Amino acid sequence: MQREPSKQEAIRLAKAGFNDVLHNQVRACTAPLFWYEPNAPLGERIRANGTIFFIRFADNVIGITADHVYTGFLDAASENPRVRSAIFNQDFDMQSRLIARSSELDIATFDVPTVSVPTFGGADAHRPIEWPPPTPTENRGVIFVGYPGDFREEAGQNLFWTPYSVFTVSAVVAPDRIMVQFDRSYLIDPLNRGLPPENLWLGGLSGCPLFALWESKATGVVHIELSGVGVEFNEALEIARFAPISVVGINGSVDANAAA
Repeated sequence: MQREPSKQEAIRLAKAGFNDVLHNQVRACTAPLFWYEPNAPLGERIRANGTIFFIRFADNVIGITADHVYTGFLDAASENPRVRSAIFNQDFDMQSRLIARSSELDIATFDVPTVSVPTFGGADAHRPIEWPPPTPTENRGVIFVGYPGDFREEAGQNLFWTPYSVFTVSAVVAPDRIMVQFDRSYLIDPLNRGLPPENLWLGGLSGCPLFALWESKATGVVHIELSGVGVEFNEALEIARFAPISVVGINGSVDANAAA
């Protein structure tokens, strides 16, 4: 059995130093997903990027991102056949690896070879305790990590990706969405770099995973459970919307009816 730490408990844990542990756990299963033109001049190769994360089940690993991220790649590849897709620093053919997609839910899933995951910047797929995972309630501690394009640096042939993470609380939980507000009265700085500036543009964060804090009733150990997929960020209002992860099946299928 599991219980959710209260809003106050979650904030206390984060301020006590648990935030860096949470950041590292979530970051480990994420990677930047981007498309590029290999023959373009240096500094102009990257067309755009999103975020992808990995889930490991007993017999397979799936990658998940926002469907509009995948659509962005398809549009670029349609305009220029030389455009390729990649994860971190390894080419990844999204079209051949696609399992399912839903424009309604804004989710796309991909078949990822198990041996490939560590090559994506040392990523390690998240191993869920149960599936689907429990749905968080409102005003509970949550964290997400992704790769905004403004945090990307190109130096010659090399790319450098800086993860961006936010620890906050869930504001709205509905069957088809989880909303979080960047309320600075309880916003936590996971990397101790200072809170991000207000109204920061976060393009590239789409597809990032949202995790919620849970506590084992038997042992009292606090852990994280996957809750959603980042699909929309409004920098003016500082609100993020996540599609519920419960719509994704173990085989990578996406069931829009599950969010009805």
